[in-house]
Amino acid sequence: MSITKDNLANSKKTVDPNLENLAKESFTITELSALLNVTDHTLRYYEKEFNLRIPRDSRGRRYYTPELSDIFLEIRKMKLK
Repeated sequence: MSITKDNLANSKKTVDPNLENLAKESFTITELSALLNVTDHTLRYYEKEFNLRIPRDSRGRRYYTPELSDIFLEIRKMKLK
């Protein structure tokens, strides 16, 4: 399951409907937090709490693969229940 507009629409909180290109190779922390309607801090918190290894680019910035994005989407769904 990849992040799609349908997946995000099923969550209780709304996301920006103008976001396009949801099927990307990777997301920055800011892009993913905007898609999931959470803060950057929240993603870093989930990373720590769930002991997730987030890859970093050559500058040390986090990037989120579609698989990791799906994990964060599932975590968010669980938190909203």
